[in-house]
Amino acid sequence: MGLKKFVPFLSTTLVVLLIDQLSKRWVLNNLTVRDSICLIDGYLCIILRFNQYNVFGLKLLPPKIMPFFIVFASLLLIYFALKEKKWIYQMLYGFILGGALGNLFDRLTLGKVIDFIDIGVTPRLRWPTFNLADAAIDIGIFGLIVLALIESRHKGDV
Repeated sequence: MGLKKFVPFLSTTLVVLLIDQLSKRWVLNNLTVRDSICLIDGYLCIILRFNQYNVFGLKLLPPKIMPFFIVFASLLLIYFALKEKKWIYQMLYGFILGGALGNLFDRLTLGKVIDFIDIGVTPRLRWPTFNLADAAIDIGIFGLIVLALIESRHKGDV
């Protein structure tokens, strides 16, 4: 059995980390903080921003403590993923871990996280700028919540 049963977790983690870091390097190499590339005019743009804070630009933990928190949370994710037998859960844990490691890499190498996806409806109504690591973390958490709700509903029907 060995590592083979953890392929969904490991491969998802590595793919998310790789895509996140490649996308951030492309943005760093091709844009300055004054540039923007609008893919869908006014709704979806690529811009270079740096986030020294925690989540969505909020200062929840001091920046120097955040890497330790991410390492601790990553160890917990690995623990839960290795106990999990269902591939879908392993993949969702992989999304979260891959995203967390992508942002941790930025913090350790640059002292801040590279954000570049800008979504909004009007110039004043914008979502906080984010990156693919953030999106992967959100997908993983949302997926775990949905699966937990589905499973709890099925247990109630029995």
